[in-house]
Amino acid sequence: MLDFDACKSIVTNGIGNYVLKPVIKVIPFELNGISGFVDPALLGSNVMVMAQQNGVVIQSTAPDAATGEFILARVAPGTYDVVITADNHATAVISAVPIASTTSVVNVSDSAMPITLPGSTTHVVSGMAT
Repeated sequence: MLDFDACKSIVTNGIGNYVLKPVIKVIPFELNGISGFVDPALLGSNVMVMAQQNGVVIQSTAPDAATGEFILARVAPGTYDVVITADNHATAVISAVPIASTTSVVNVSDSAMPITLPGSTTHVVSGMAT
């Protein structure tokens, strides 16, 4: 399978113009990764689910708009932190999720017990530091 990475494929050329430099990976078609569900009540809040290693995003996805189901597919074996963000909500982190092989799928939640995020207000701080 070929994976086109749009985020890495659009770059600036140094003079303010954007150019397309396609980043394409060949990925084995065996399914592995991290799956789960987020609370459907969050789905209008720009929810993103990311697999990170040492704070670097390795894979990200938005959950299904109707069910809240997500899969962070085709990640290399290793240990990942699953980070869930949503507008006006606290961020959740599920630490040390192990992917044992190129064929293992780890479920971090299900539809009966989806991941929920508590509400969080946002404030703006402004001023001048000297």
